[in-house]
Amino acid sequence: MTSFAHQLAPANKSPTSTVNPHGRGNGQPGGQLDVGAGLSDAELIRHVQDCGRHMLAHYERFETLGDPADREAAQHWLKAQNEAQAALSATAKAAREAEIQQAIDDGVGYFAARGAADRMAMQGRPC
Repeated sequence: MTSFAHQLAPANKSPTSTVNPHGRGNGQPGGQLDVGAGLSDAELIRHVQDCGRHMLAHYERFETLGDPADREAAQHWLKAQNEAQAALSATAKAAREAEIQQAIDDGVGYFAARGAADRMAMQGRPC
């Protein structure tokens, strides 16, 4: 008979492998990764992105249905995302920040161009 008090050795968790060697899920409640388990930067970045998707999904459900549990879940995923970002190497953090800044700059450029085109159209000038 197996003792329920027996503690299994923690498995190295990964977003691409949700089953530990004992076939019992990834060992973390709610599918959370153990960000201190020696994950690579690529795995951590994937986890950051996954956490962001979960956070947005729960927040949208909260906005739609008003269930406080969805708001709490969104906050939980935001916390997990922040923990994963903090675990990135300095090089990966700098690359991620540059990627985010580029996305912001691209968005600003798009809206600035569209605003200029709309102003010209409102003045009756060709774009």
